[in-house]
Amino acid sequence: MPGAGLTGRACPRPSRIDGMARVMSLRGAILRPLVAPEEETMTIRSIAIALAFVVAGCGGGGDSAAPPPPASPPPPASPAQGFWVGTTSNGYDTLGAVLENGEYWFMYYAGNVIYGVVQGTGSASNGNFTSTDGLDFWASGYVVPVTVSGSYRERVSLQGVVTPRAGGSAVSFATAYDARYDSSATLAAAAGTWRGVLRSGESFRIDVAADGSLTGAGSSGCTFAGAVVPRPSGKAVYNLTVRFNGGVCLLGTQTINGIAAIVGAGASAVLYAAALNGARSAGFVVIGTR
Repeated sequence: MPGAGLTGRACPRPSRIDGMARVMSLRGAILRPLVAPEEETMTIRSIAIALAFVVAGCGGGGDSAAPPPPASPPPPASPAQGFWVGTTSNGYDTLGAVLENGEYWFMYYAGNVIYGVVQGTGSASNGNFTSTDGLDFWASGYVVPVTVSGSYRERVSLQGVVTPRAGGSAVSFATAYDARYDSSATLAAAAGTWRGVLRSGESFRIDVAADGSLTGAGSSGCTFAGAVVPRPSGKAVYNLTVRFNGGVCLLGTQTINGIAAIVGAGASAVLYAAALNGARSAGFVVIGTR
């Protein structure tokens, strides 16, 4: 029921060079009667010079550094990546993103008021999705460690159960894939003014410039700045950074990092944004409209 948190209380080898030297020496011995002493000296020098070039060219010099090892290939993208839209068993709507690296962010809300966000890193394989480091951030300020266990069908569905690690009521969720994830985030779509109201009743405004830099303020007088940047994945997700300016801001002068997504376009577009501090102990989550 709205008002509580989601959980209620996821080159040739050196031996070949040596062999060449023996062959050349053998040939020199066979040709010895036909070579004048001064020519023999020149021939030996020529061979020595040639061998020096062969050794240097193959990396055999004593001062040559070993070549660096090849770069490791990037890890495979999570098969559960995507935008996921659905509901929870305790009456919330939910909109979430599983990123290509397995990181997930799921907001739960009623109307345009957010009641919390569940964040963590999940493992997806053979249709199973699990997470042991989830945190359920209630809008009222509580942070509840949770586990997530569920199943997925790639680009079709994701469902499961969120369970408090210290005991309490588990909550199930069921979501469907939102293909808008497959479009590319653009700075043009993010630019403009976004407004909304927090669960506490505080209104806010966020202004995003054409280059992705942002400034914002709440009705309490808290101000902040930061940036939204399309993620390198090429999907419809932005990396988000917010730096608070102190004063009345509950997070003082902290810098937080997270993600943002924009659903829809033009006057009907909706901004979803969430970010946490480095300790994952506090953060920022909003829904904004034009």
